[in-house]
Amino acid sequence: MAEMAVRIMLPIDGRILTVDLDDTMTTAEIVTELLAGGQLQPNEHGYQMGKKGGDLLNRDSPIRDLGLAPDDVLRVIPATDAGR
Repeated sequence: MAEMAVRIMLPIDGRILTVDLDDTMTTAEIVTELLAGGQLQPNEHGYQMGKKGGDLLNRDSPIRDLGLAPDDVLRVIPATDAGR
């Protein structure tokens, strides 16, 4: 377990937060923490995360396994109910 600095872009205003997180946290846990801290508003369909300019990330993978470079930004993306 180690701390790593992660940059996270919020969906509403594009603000980028830099936070130190335990490298075993998953993207789902990061979203939960952002909701609990009031940085995100609840969304009935939830949120996903992706690398800025890249694909969506697996919600259950620890951030240490995402292959993040120091200048990478994780985007929080509101999910939709498009699958219904």
